[in-house]
Amino acid sequence: MMKDLNELAENSVTDCLTAAPSTTRVFLDFRTACIGCRLARFCTLTDVVEAYRLDKAQFFKEISDHFVSIFNKENFQ
Repeated sequence: MMKDLNELAENSVTDCLTAAPSTTRVFLDFRTACIGCRLARFCTLTDVVEAYRLDKAQFFKEISDHFVSIFNKENFQ
């Protein structure tokens, strides 16, 4: 699990949004300006946590929940 979280943390915002568009809600809920930002393709999720001083555990939990949901929908339908 930690390896997966570390891998997720190093993805860019754009990669995250492309793979799981539903994560848009997480970025908005945490009041980031990532949606539509020109730098989204360069910023990692770790960069977002640091720049906005977010609760790292909560942010990554919510992001990963969206990926789990997508995985479950794809594999169990």
